[in-house]
Amino acid sequence: MAIHRSKGKMISRGRTAEIFLWGDDRVLKLFLKDFPAAEATYEAWVTRTAYDAGLPVPAVDEVVSVEGRQGIVFEYINGPILTTAMIARPWKFPEFARSMAELHAKVHSCEVPNLPSRKEELHSKIQGQVSITVIPNRLYLEL
Repeated sequence: MAIHRSKGKMISRGRTAEIFLWGDDRVLKLFLKDFPAAEATYEAWVTRTAYDAGLPVPAVDEVVSVEGRQGIVFEYINGPILTTAMIARPWKFPEFARSMAELHAKVHSCEVPNLPSRKEELHSKIQGQVSITVIPNRLYLEL
């Protein structure tokens, strides 16, 4: 049974969501108002599946609605934010970039049977959003 908590201090903000403390050992990724609820549920499922497969991602507790917005409650992993560390210590940028690349390579090298291919997912989204018309000597993209 989920314990009702109030969002705490905002610790980060991105293009699609804000991250808040959620008690002592959790964070809340609270999506911006116009973010589709189905996308939050899908992201929670993908992350939970990746976690269960042993990938280095945070555990998912639940999908919640807070102040009319969809959110995902994750375990809180204490540690430096790599991009913040890169900005604070630019002389260590190559070391940080290598760590980030190794982490991305590890994630993308894993095949998880229940997860769709990210490449196929992006291809499908592009196909559904872009219409290409070819006329001799011209190319038109319609978004």
